Parts: sequence; C-alpha cells; structure tokens
Amino acid sequence: FFRRHICFDHAWCMNTFGFPGSMAYHIDVLGNEHVEKKMLLHEIPMAISMGAFALCLVGLSSLGAFATKWSSSLYVSAQLSPASSSVIANVQTMPHVLGPRPISLNPRAQDSSTLLYAASPTSSRRTSAHGLGATLGHAIAPLMAALMGAVMGLVWVLRREALRPLDPLELSGHGPAPQGQEWGMLSLRGSAPPQFPLAHGMKYCVVMGGVTGSVGKSMTCASVGAVLKAAGYRVTVIKIDPYLNTDAGLMSPYEHGEVFVLEDGAEVDQDTGLYERMMDLQLRRENHITTGKIYSKVIQDERLGKYLGQTVQMIPHVSDEIVSQILRVSQICTDGSGETPQICLIDMGGTVGDIESQLYLEALRTLKMELPPNDLCLLQCSLVPVINGMQKTKPTQHSVQELRAAGLVPDIIVTRSEEKLEEATRQKISRMCGVPVQAVISNHNMADHCLVPSMLADEGLTGLLTTNLRLDFFHTNDLTISKPHTGIHSLDDWDALAARKSAATEEVVLAVVARSVRNNSKADIADSYRSVVQALEHAATHVNRKAHILWVDSCELDKDPGDDTYKRAIHKLACADGIVVPGGFGDTAVMGKVVAANWARRNKTPFLGLCLGMQMAVVGFCQDELGLDGCTSEEFDIKGQSTHVLSYMPEMSNNYLGNGMILGARRIILEQGSLISKLYGGLEEITERQRHRYEVNEQFIPLMEQHGLKFVGKDVSGKRMEVIELDRILGHPFFLGLQCHPEFKSRPGFPSPPFLGLLLAASGQLKDGLPAWEARGPANHYKPGSSVMGEYWSSEVDTWNPWLKARLPVQKSIKNKKSTNG
Repeated sequence: FFRRHICFDHAWCMNTFGFPGSMAYHIDVLGNEHVEKKMLLHEIPMAISMGAFALCLVGLSSLGAFATKWSSSLYVSAQLSPASSSVIANVQTMPHVLGPRPISLNPRAQDSSTLLYAASPTSSRRTSAHGLGATLGHAIAPLMAALMGAVMGLVWVLRREALRPLDPLELSGHGPAPQGQEWGMLSLRGSAPPQFPLAHGMKYCVVMGGVTGSVGKSMTCASVGAVLKAAGYRVTVIKIDPYLNTDAGLMSPYEHGEVFVLEDGAEVDQDTGLYERMMDLQLRRENHITTGKIYSKVIQDERLGKYLGQTVQMIPHVSDEIVSQILRVSQICTDGSGETPQICLIDMGGTVGDIESQLYLEALRTLKMELPPNDLCLLQCSLVPVINGMQKTKPTQHSVQELRAAGLVPDIIVTRSEEKLEEATRQKISRMCGVPVQAVISNHNMADHCLVPSMLADEGLTGLLTTNLRLDFFHTNDLTISKPHTGIHSLDDWDALAARKSAATEEVVLAVVARSVRNNSKADIADSYRSVVQALEHAATHVNRKAHILWVDSCELDKDPGDDTYKRAIHKLACADGIVVPGGFGDTAVMGKVVAANWARRNKTPFLGLCLGMQMAVVGFCQDELGLDGCTSEEFDIKGQSTHVLSYMPEMSNNYLGNGMILGARRIILEQGSLISKLYGGLEEITERQRHRYEVNEQFIPLMEQHGLKFVGKDVSGKRMEVIELDRILGHPFFLGLQCHPEFKSRPGFPSPPFLGLLLAASGQLKDGLPAWEARGPANHYKPGSSVMGEYWSSEVDTWNPWLKARLPVQKSIKNKKSTNG
C-alpha cells in the first residue's frame, strides 16, 4: 500500500463528464518494474447514473406499495362527540401499526378534539385516504422516473459536449470560448478577461531549465517525447525562446547553433531539429514561440483595436497572448496522423531566474490556473555538480526556490550529472525541494544519446507522468501505421539502435569543409552543422560503420598552394574516405570550397555538396572544364566584373534579409534511372527543404551537360536546376550535389538518401548496397503530398513561404517577364 500512489479527484470527474464522483488508480513508481493498474473510469459516471435510477425506481415502487397498504388500514373517526372521548382513549392498535400516532388535523372539523388516529382495521368505516394514498403511490414513481431520465439525458449531453474535439480554427481567435470550456480563476479579475479556448483532454508537460544552460534540457525534452511516443501517445512540442528575434534566421550559427528549416519555411532554433529527429515530427512555424513574435502580435492587435481601449500591459495582455498561443498551437497535428495530439511538451528556453523568462513564468502560472487539475506537469532539469568528489544539491535548491517564488512548483526534478545520482543526494533533493523521492530522476551521462529514453523510463518517468497527468484515461495508438518506415517505435528500438552503433568496429573518415574552424571550438562548429553531423551518423549506423568527422577549414584551402596551412588542409582531404561541403552564406573563404569540390572530382573521392556546396561544385566545374576562369556567383560579385554561372533569383527581395529567400519544402522532379532517383527508392518526384537565393544560370546549362555535368533534378517548371551528378562515363564513384538541404529530414531509423549514398560509396558498399536500399522503398516524408503542410502549396509560385505568398501578383508578373526574355 505504501509503495503506491493513490489519487482521488472529485473535480476532474465533474469537469470531464459533467457528473461528480471520486475515483482512484494505483501506479507503482518504485524500482525498475512499474505496474499500472488501469480502471475503465470513462463509463463510471453513466454507471452511477443508471444505478441511481434503478434504486429510485425500486424505492419509489416500494413507497407506493407501502402507502397503499397503509391507507387500507386507516380508519377515521368522523365528528366524534365529547362523549366518545373514552373511545379515543381506548383505541387499540394492530401489531403492524407502530403505536397510536396523529396523522393530521382535520381542517374541516367543528370540534378541535376531532383527530385522525391510527385505529383498528376492524372498524366499520374506511377513510377516503385509501384512494388518495393509492393514487399518490402510483403517480409519484413514473413522475420521478421521468425526472431522472431527463437528468440523465442532460448529463449525457454535457458529457458528450465536454469531450467534443475542437477544430484548430475555433482556437485561432480571442473571441468568447464555446460554452462549457471556461475553467479557472480569470473571471475574478477586475477587467473582462479573455476566454481562453481550452482543449479538453489535452495534457501539457513543461520542461524548464535551472542553474545554468547547456545542461541537456532539450535532449531531456526530446527523450521525454520519445518515451511517451513509445507508450503509444500522440505527442507534439512547442519550443519557447525568450529572445526578441522574430526567428533564428539571422542569428549567427556559431553563437546559437545552426538554423533549422521546417516544412513551411520557418527558420527556427536547432533544438527544433532535435525534436523532429527524436520524436519523428514535422513541426510548423507556430511551434516555435519567441518574444519577438509575441510582441508583434500584441502590437498588431492593439493597432486593430482588439483591446477596446484598454491600457495594454505586460500582464495580463502579453502573458495572456502567450497562453493563447500555447493553447492554440498544442491542437495542431504534427505527426502525420491527422489527429489531435494528446500531450504537448513545452521546452521553456533559458533558465529560472532570467529576467527575460519572468514573463513566461507568469504565463505558465496563468496556464496552470486555467487548466483543469492534472492537466499540466512541471519538469525541472537542474545541474548537480561534483565538487571534491561530492554531488552538490544547493544549485538545485536555489533554482526550485526561484521557481516557487514565481508561483510554480515542480512536479518532477531531472538532475544532470556525470555519474548516476546517489541515493543520499536523491533523498536530500526530495526533502529540500518538496517533491516525492520517486520524482527525483537521474539523467546522467550516457555513451550514446539513443540510450537516454530508456534510462529515463528505467528511472520511473512513465509512471510519474501517468500519475501527474492521468494518462491512463487516454487510449494508446499504433503509431507504426502513420510512420511505417521510420524504424523507431519503441524503447527496444532505441536500445537496438544504440547497440548497432556500438557494435560497429570499422571506421569511415569524412572531411567536412566548414568556415572558421580555427576560430571556434569543436563544440561550436558541431552545433553550427548539427543536422549534417547527425545525418552522417545516421547513415554510418545503417552501413555498420563509425563516422569519424574531420573538420577542414575552408579558409586554409583559400591560401596559396605553397602555404603550409594549405598543404595541411589538402592532406586532410587526402586522408578522407568522403568529402562533404555543406551550405552557408557570404563570400568568406568560398574559394576554399571550390578547391575542395575540384579536389574530390579530380581524385575520384566520394563527394556530397549541399546548397552552397553544390553551387561551388558548379563554379569549380565551369572553371576547370569550360575554361571560364574567374567565373563565380552573383552573390560574390555584386559589381558584375566576372562571369556569373549562378544568378540571383528574380522574385527574391534585397530589402529584407529575413525570409527573403526560397524557404521550406519544394517539389523536385528526378530523372528516371539516375543515381539520386535510386537513392530515393525509385521516386521520380520528391520534396526536400531549401534555403537559398541563387540558382544556376540557365545560359550555361547546355554547355555544362555537354562536358559531363548532368542536371538530374529540376523544379516543377523544369527551369531551375536542383540536383547535379557527373556523367557515368567520367568514372567517378559518387559525385552528387543538391540545392536543397536533405539533412533536415534525416531520421535515426531512416537516414537521408543522399547521405546514405555518400556513406555507401565511402565504405565501398555502393554497388551492393544501392539495389537493396532501392528495393526497400522511400520513406513517407519524401513523397509529395505526405507533408503536414500540404495545404500551403501554391500553384503559382510552388512555395510555402508566407512572405512570398503575400507577393503573388508581383511574382506572377516577374515570372512572365523572365520567360519572355528567354
């Protein structure tokens, strides 16, 4: 009994079903085995109603029968004279009558002594109460039954309305919420509060950081989502960044990590890419909330007069906008199932105590007030440092104290440390921070991040979340139906993937040509190209190899050939089994990337160019094979002094850098029988995400194809080149360039096809591995029309960029002008 949590909740039953009741369930959260005894409580309110109805029928029928029997034994003394008082005094009662009792006064009696008494049934006169009692006894029962039936019908209607799923369109505005959705304390405010459109049945788990950043909070959040998905729950995630930037598009990748691009063209934080990979989601721009977006929305609403003359303040107007966006975005499907998510994870950026995070803490406090009980769980990720060999808990205590000062109390504390949390440390954190000892989870360092979900599950996370969020009321789902190709569906799959990675003994060396390698740490460089690194590791695991990444500074390749740094960089390329030139912006050391592409082509080293890397491969080919010395991209020669084999896309805008480019998923038509088509499982049309402003100059395309550079992938119009390959006659094992960014769609269980091709070629398995991969077939998220953002396709411009969609008339005229000029 003491090893189990027993939870009773009267208000939850009342809110969910419209019928009061108390219920309990037991969850074992101790040890490694977690037993969940689920009770089917969804029908308990109706069962209680039916039982009460049956009891009422039985009781009323018994009452009617008793009234009839009783009235048959009543005798009335009508207008008794004073001389008859002796008769009244000597009245004898039958055994079935419990003594002489006054029934009522006779209002019509002329003598005050006239009373109606229980008398002997042998008297000669019966009262008229016999008929009256029988009539009442037979009439009350059907009337009460009809009343109970009406009450049951009302309860059923309220229950069905309470469980009705809400359309996301209903949740987009600030208008009054549908009737029956109000909950919380906002009605106590002095001003008229906004009616938040709450989602019935939606659960929220907020992951917050404490003490310091970069302790693995995002990995913890992603692993929590992986655990929940393995349990069969539909999950979505919201990333909150408290900085004033509208998005991450213009932020330095060396400072804040890579810029990750979503299907709809949103430029977001690199953690969003981690969530897509670990939870196999396709998120939208709404899933990334920043302070810049919140302020812009509040100012826009104020200018539109939506606040009706109120003084717009940080609290409640800005905090309420945060709550509204969380409630609205949590209803959007992101897993491809088409169904509303059951659980929404919220990654609260920053740490507790930051000035810029205080507004979001207030919003979370408001959200917790607005939600029904057991609908929000606070999980705090805190650092436990080791000093002089001892695990210290003071930083965690202070972070919890700061959180309590903001009106929030953590339900679960996840500690980050190098070694597993000691039992004494766990007990101390439990006592000082006011959480159960079972709710203190150790998230210590693991050999592979694929082991983190299983480690959290072994620590009891599943039972804790089920206890705090009442997840046993949800039905689980077979997620393999919507994502059959991903290969990761359970915790055993994560463990098998980690075992496969550790079992690989042979190593493949991959040279990644990046910028400013010497001026930044390896961690900063790895974060700047996080998706590329992950895609290489996914592909290496699939071919049973360990990926050893060799960072090559493109600035060193831009030196004079006689320079020692140049020779050192060339030596790194010579030691590599494969070369990757990723994307980038700006003219810094771009010629170093041209040198790397030319070296790979001349020495027949497997090569993969992405975005700018593909463009620099085109520049290098034109310089070597076409004799166009000094040719370059228009991006690096604004004055037009050189030949431009890459030109600026005419529909782009130079006025704004943010969103002023092709962003998001675009359809690519592949040439049948080409290498890229085989890598994508024989597909002739795919979707990949892009982020660029420049394209191959169509004036030089025929000349390049004559010399062996084939354009095997084009856009739907056939005028823009998307994929390049070297002609097979040239005898190169693998030379591939893509204008898109395939690394953004790579998954641990299903690597990106271009990266897989590179690893197959680099490990000498391309000849045998390619047919097997082609026979496996493509993953769903590469097929056109399978994206969660399919409704945003535009037939006019073939893009999902909202900035471009707003300029449709301008784009159409430019496009016609371009086709007229040839």
